[in-house]
Amino acid sequence: MFDNPGFWLLFAAYTILWLVIGGYVFTLNRRQRDLEREVESLSQQLRRSTE
Repeated sequence: MFDNPGFWLLFAAYTILWLVIGGYVFTLNRRQRDLEREVESLSQQLRRSTE
């Protein structure tokens, strides 16, 4: 099974695919955190301006 070159190509393809998916999820998580901070900042600014 491990002697077949096709196995290693498939293994490499799936490894690359999972790395890309992991990177995408990490990027989405970071962008969501940044947006939550921005919304909180805007909420505070709005509260201050209405006082």
